[in-house]
Amino acid sequence: MASSSVRPSANPGPSARSGCLSRLLGLLGLALVVGLGAWAWDALVEAPWAHSLLSMTGQDNGRSTLTGPWLGEFTSPSGRLHGVLALDIERRQWGKAGRTRGVTGPSYPDFAGTARLCGLSSDPNTTGPRKLWGWASRDGSRVHAVVPFDPGGEWNLSALDGAWHRDAGRLTLTGKLVARGGNATRSALVDDHQLVSITLTRSTGHEAFEQRCLASGVKSQH
Repeated sequence: MASSSVRPSANPGPSARSGCLSRLLGLLGLALVVGLGAWAWDALVEAPWAHSLLSMTGQDNGRSTLTGPWLGEFTSPSGRLHGVLALDIERRQWGKAGRTRGVTGPSYPDFAGTARLCGLSSDPNTTGPRKLWGWASRDGSRVHAVVPFDPGGEWNLSALDGAWHRDAGRLTLTGKLVARGGNATRSALVDDHQLVSITLTRSTGHEAFEQRCLASGVKSQH
């Protein structure tokens, strides 16, 4: 009588399933370690200004980070121009194109985001939002921010330089007012290329910007 051959089972045994599970857990563990390491490097070395345990718990109203919404007002040296500036700063994520270019200064970690500006044009469509970009030193003691010029605006702001004051929860920036040819208010041309200082504090977002603009007699774009 011919002996019958034993066919192997199509289902993997307990040891094979255990091996697959172990490898999967190992890969997940490795990904977690790499992710935590990358976050720690960014938080401790690259951009401490973008990370805070207090901010993550919501216990300090966001004062412990440079990221988030900011709002401030300014008046030209002559007193003829009054503007409102809103910034929403975000840490530039990995994979974004390069570091900030065209900036005279150290190659510190970058930030991106959006900016809104009212009071420098009678047209509400010029209030934004516009793309914001810049850089900050590790402790935020040096901040450089650029709000792209609006071609239809009567006035614009040049690049802004200043500092973030973590403990006080404020951001101070200085830039020049730039008149756009004949479109600028003639009575305020004395302010062309004059410096203005802006102190920004934490904001609740776009609604607060609109309210501040309305209080200044300027309508903003929705």
